[in-house]
Amino acid sequence: MSFQKMRMFLVTVTAIPQKEGMDIPRFMQRLGSMLTHYSSATRVLYKFKVTGESRILS
Repeated sequence: MSFQKMRMFLVTVTAIPQKEGMDIPRFMQRLGSMLTHYSSATRVLYKFKVTGESRILS
């Protein structure tokens, strides 16, 4: 009998606020792409914590 090993990695990403803002969906897509190409057995799970100043964009 063979059992698959399950490994879990916690990756913390800190995005520093920028004057132009940040394209969060594109950033997450690139991060997910980078992690899934690491191994065919890799599955990416996301958990978000968003902090910072609130701003009104007009």
